[in-house]
Amino acid sequence: MSTSIAQFDARQLKCPAFSLPVRRFLNELPNGKLAHIVTEEPRAHARMKHICSVYGWKLKNHVEGDLHHFIVDKHSAESVQNV
Repeated sequence: MSTSIAQFDARQLKCPAFSLPVRRFLNELPNGKLAHIVTEEPRAHARMKHICSVYGWKLKNHVEGDLHHFIVDKHSAESVQNV
């Protein structure tokens, strides 16, 4: 059984407009899902780290040139804090 990965293309979003659509996308995904987010925003790593730490999700980051790839693992959402 393979796990599908939800995709979110955030290449056109710049901070501060980056955080809200990404957070909404992730919150709408069911727990147990993986998400791949791609962006050109150089400050995205700090924003993604914060979002994932608040919700208890695991974050992996990979940079290819100007593109930042994030894999968010919602399997680890043990305790969700209200923000």
